[in-house]
Amino acid sequence: QVPKLLFGLCSIPALHSLVRLSMFDRDKLLSLLGQYAFPIYLMNTIIIGVARVLVQKYWSWDGANFLLVAPLLFTAGLVMPIVFHRLFIKNTPVLRVVIQA
Repeated sequence: QVPKLLFGLCSIPALHSLVRLSMFDRDKLLSLLGQYAFPIYLMNTIIIGVARVLVQKYWSWDGANFLLVAPLLFTAGLVMPIVFHRLFIKNTPVLRVVIQA
């Protein structure tokens, strides 16, 4: 029995070394996610919560449906904060000062 904490601690240098590989040097997706890391961090829980409520209102996410719902929530949590930042935060001076990204 290996503790989960040990696996978590080992994953940090493993992921760090993975993204430092030469094949990721000019990766635009990683660069985009890094550029919007703070807005994603701030908004993803709220957006995933709203998406989850909408999914549960119209569709069940039990059993096999979860295989479709999980990627939807994951994508919403990454894409929607970037969209909100580009449309609203970037163009609103007060928000732009508070959420600098």
